Amino acid sequence: DAIIASNNNKISFEKGPDGWPFARYISTVENTKYSYHSILRASDDAFWTITFGCLTDEESTYYPLFEKWAQMIEVK
Repeated sequence: DAIIASNNNKISFEKGPDGWPFARYISTVENTKYSYHSILRASDDAFWTITFGCLTDEESTYYPLFEKWAQMIEVK
């Protein structure tokens, strides 16, 4: 299920297995393709978007790390 749509970036966030919203998307910058993994977190007074990125050719290496690193983020 898409639960949040960002109008600025045209990104749909989905509920992840950990319950937090995340999105994966690809963007081309100067003829180079990049893959991104964005997560949303909430504090008492704000929402935070954290984005990890890598070359698309390397996403199979980095996406598991992005997911692991995302689990380590705690917003206070």
